[in-house]
Amino acid sequence: MKYDLLLNLFRLNYRLKYTSSKFGLLWSILSPIITLGIFNIIFIHILKVNITNFPLFLFCGLVCWTFFSSTAVNSCYCYLKNFEIIQKIRFPYHYILFSEIILNFMIFTINFIILTIFSILTSNNFSIYNIFYIIPAIIILILITTTISFITSTLSVFSKDIPHITEIIINIWFYATPIFYSPTMIPEKIRFLFKYNPATLPIEIIRKVFYDKTIIIYNSDIIIHIIIDIIALTAVWIYYNKKRPYFPEFI
Repeated sequence: MKYDLLLNLFRLNYRLKYTSSKFGLLWSILSPIITLGIFNIIFIHILKVNITNFPLFLFCGLVCWTFFSSTAVNSCYCYLKNFEIIQKIRFPYHYILFSEIILNFMIFTINFIILTIFSILTSNNFSIYNIFYIIPAIIILILITTTISFITSTLSVFSKDIPHITEIIINIWFYATPIFYSPTMIPEKIRFLFKYNPATLPIEIIRKVFYDKTIIIYNSDIIIHIIIDIIALTAVWIYYNKKRPYFPEFI
């Protein structure tokens, strides 16, 4: 029954997002590709950034960031747009959030396939077997995305200012993440600060596999990052469960 509930919520979420749209899911796939084209023109032809195969370098970051940012922002509205259901029926409300995360992860998967094809076409020495080395990056990406989404979705129920604050934070976070620039371009004095950005590590792992063609070893940084992410997600889950009974009243 829980599987059926999640499936029905996913279908509902999909219809709400793409209803009356001729291209539907294609818009979500085109978004990072269009952004890639715009950034490519700006940084290569105007700013003359000296990064080899910059489109691939940039696409590795955009694929991760699009999943993270779109899920975090859209999660602010996942309970709000389903207020009628929440007020009338008591059920595990987090399934609404899960349906949003699954939908965005489906888009991420499609974009990831495009990234793989793009990497094969633009690189002579890329092996399809290297994809298996990005598993830790996907695990970290899912953990931090789910954690942030639980925070934004829960707080949005009690304060309608949270969606606007989230969009501002995500915009600032975008420039604080090495998506269109390399960490080596950052002054060495402040470079250590980027290690505390949870979005940096998964992007760097995917970039090493697809761009640098380097095999990733499960080092202590990856393991510690995953442990911290699990602890953070557990804490947010506890907070959500404390606030969940009040959802019908405040929404």
